[in-house]
Amino acid sequence: MPDAFAVHRTRRRARLRVPERRGDAAFFERLADALRAAPGVIEVRADPRTAGVLVRHDGELDVIAAHATRSGLVTWREQGDRDVLAELRERMRATDAELHARTQGRWSLDSIAFFALLGAGLFQVASGSILPAGVSMLTKAFSMVEHREDDDTG
Repeated sequence: MPDAFAVHRTRRRARLRVPERRGDAAFFERLADALRAAPGVIEVRADPRTAGVLVRHDGELDVIAAHATRSGLVTWREQGDRDVLAELRERMRATDAELHARTQGRWSLDSIAFFALLGAGLFQVASGSILPAGVSMLTKAFSMVEHREDDDTG
């Protein structure tokens, strides 16, 4: 069950984000319907493109949050509960898989990072900034190759 983060709240409004379901129009329609059935809810607007849900209400937000969680569609969380690093890792994995699929295995985030670091390092060296910028970037680029080789053999 994905997390719904309360990213902003006032006395009569709450804005949620459900980043795991971004782009899933059917999910956001079901979630909006479930929230509309909660006591005190006046209006619900969901936008799958932004993974956002706006809830206008005149009831207790805790009751609405409990209703949302009982719906089985989301786990309501406050913004402070959000694990940003885990979310970033998941987005990077998904982006890497999408890139790999779209390029038929020719590119990955690692290969793009390698070429970016290699190019930036060579630029720094050519510009006379050999230490520390140029060498640091080149070292990181080539250490990525070593780690990739270790992953491939292990």
